[in-house]
Amino acid sequence: MIKSLLARASLVSAFPRGWLIVLGILALDLVLGAASWFRAPLRELSKCVHWPLFYLYLRLMLLWLPALWPALKKHSLWPERFLLGLEAFALFICTTTVATCCIYLLASFRMPFADTLLSGADALLGFHWPDALRLLESHPAWMPPLKAAYGSILWQAALIILFFSLQGKRNELAETYLQLTLTLCMASALFFFLPALGPASLHGLEDALFRLHPGMKAVISDLRLLHAGESPDFAKRGMTGIVSFPSFHTAASLIYAYSYRRQLWAALPMAGFNLVMLASIPVFGNHYLTDMLGGAALAALAIWLCRKVSI
Repeated sequence: MIKSLLARASLVSAFPRGWLIVLGILALDLVLGAASWFRAPLRELSKCVHWPLFYLYLRLMLLWLPALWPALKKHSLWPERFLLGLEAFALFICTTTVATCCIYLLASFRMPFADTLLSGADALLGFHWPDALRLLESHPAWMPPLKAAYGSILWQAALIILFFSLQGKRNELAETYLQLTLTLCMASALFFFLPALGPASLHGLEDALFRLHPGMKAVISDLRLLHAGESPDFAKRGMTGIVSFPSFHTAASLIYAYSYRRQLWAALPMAGFNLVMLASIPVFGNHYLTDMLGGAALAALAIWLCRKVSI
């Protein structure tokens, strides 16, 4: 039945499995919202409606346009590639919205913070976060490129959509989407059991972190409010990424670099850039080294699983 449904959906969508995943996460959001005291994220789900409708509208328009403007028949690949990129972008926005809602709802169940456990694991690995902070503060020239690399997680996704849609490479887009989404789902499940404020809070260095990366103040504030049974104020700002363990930034940087593997001219610079992103994650992302190892393991698992699944 599912295969038949996907076959029919593929007539109007390049990514029917992706939309099925969105519906699954949306259903989970509604279940979690019914079980939780915290309902505010559910109001954010309305943002998901506009993008699929906008895509369908443009798809219908571009299907009829060549009949009205015969010259476009000579360039039939252009609207198809445009629609491929537009749908991928719509799918990315919708997935990000429903997944972020899910993470906030999971945090509302107020599981004990796991900072002591994660810090202990770092100690066994010989990593001390305050030392990394002091190293960065002693080299201020490193800060701008590291901060820019850390903040690239969203525009790198947009670049991948543009890069592959212009080439008409639907399979590469679907593969990268599935890898990122599987990683995000697994990271969210682990976050439920092991939420954490991060090493800056554990070591009393939040002010130093906020000077380097002011955006982390909202992350830590939201986690504290949810753990105290209070609702963050989404009227002033939207939801943000609050997962500490495992590090989704780490997983995304590895998957981004992996996605370009078949085109060497793009793979080498993007691999180099994502190495800089990896170097930025402990301090700018307020992450334990254990978080990064967990994120890397999830990325490897997602890549392996996607190689076993027909895209």
